[in-house]
Amino acid sequence: MAQPSQSDTLLAAILASIPLVSVLAMMRINHEGASNDEIINFSKNIWLILPSLLLFIVMLELIQRG
Repeated sequence: MAQPSQSDTLLAAILASIPLVSVLAMMRINHEGASNDEIINFSKNIWLILPSLLLFIVMLELIQRG
């Protein structure tokens, strides 16, 4: 993470947040008693990255508005 953050902090933040959100979501599903096949199917879903990307889009807009 150190190398991308030197040139583009937004890119580094997005790269750092996507795996964390995915791992936390899968841990929560596992904790709730889902089978391994359900977790595998969930991890293949591209929609896992949307909450992270949405955060950065909204944050950018909020910072620009002051």
